[in-house]
Parts: sequence; C-alpha cells; structure tokens
Amino acid sequence: MADTDVEDETKDDDDSEETEPSEEEEIEPSEDMTVDDAGSRLKGSADFWWEAKQKTMTPEQMAALTWEQFKIALCEKYVPRSYQKKKETEFVNLRQGNKTVAEYDRLFCDLARYAPYRVDTDEKMSELFCSGLKQEIRVVLASQSALSYAEALNRALDMELAMQPEKTS
Repeated sequence: MADTDVEDETKDDDDSEETEPSEEEEIEPSEDMTVDDAGSRLKGSADFWWEAKQKTMTPEQMAALTWEQFKIALCEKYVPRSYQKKKETEFVNLRQGNKTVAEYDRLFCDLARYAPYRVDTDEKMSELFCSGLKQEIRVVLASQSALSYAEALNRALDMELAMQPEKTS
C-alpha cells in the first residue's frame, strides 16, 4: 500500500491545516476506523479504483468487508504479483548476517507482510525468525524448546548483548 497516495486527516489542536504523509506511510487503522474511513483517504487512481469497487459490491458485501480484506484487495490492485513474490523470497531467505538482532527483527517484521501464511501462527513466526539468526545464537535457542516469537527475540537480544566484548577503561 505504500504505492498508493493517502491523505492524513490528523490535525494539531492549534493548526487546522491537513498534513501530508510521506509516500511510504500506510493507512493504519485506529480502533474506530472503518473501511469507508480508509477508502475516503485514497487519492488519484486509488480513489477511482475504490469508487468502482464499491459499485460492484452489494450493501451486504460492503458492510461485511473487513480491514484485512480491504488491504488485500488494495495490494492486489497496486502491488504487482512479481514484486510480492520477490519480497516473499527475500523474506524466506532472510539471514541476520552482519545486522544486529534488532535490525534483523525490523526487516523480518517488515518483510513478513509479503508471506503472511508463513507466519500465521506464533510457532511458525518463531521458527522462521530463529532459522535466520546467526549460528551461535540459533544453536543456543534450538536447545530451548517451544519458544514463542517474543521469547526467542528477547533471548536473542540478550545473547547478542552478552556476546559483546567487554569495554576496558
């Protein structure tokens, strides 16, 4: 969805002008945001697409449309399948390499959106995350059974910290 233009409807209390988000910014749902609210933020060709899409749906279909379904439809329209496949391959082959655990985790989470079925359970997410860690961290985590993703991340961060050379004064 980073390929679509959206308007940011947030306003400062003292300033009534709308602010423009960067092109990379996504529409993030708030607790009370509806698909209609998100659709109203679209601009240009995305707005025209949404108007046409709404005309092809019954009122019942519109009422039942979830945020996740809206995102999928928007991605199908604006993110080419070849790009999605490339990013999915990048995700599956992701390795920590010279990155810190935190940097690896950020990239892992960013790329996970391109292969949601590979991380649709905590177990799958933890397993794939651990498989890309540096060997010395991965070996220690492998000896600890059934770690959740959060536990694996926290232990990997702790091990990375413990493996840093001590600083001498």
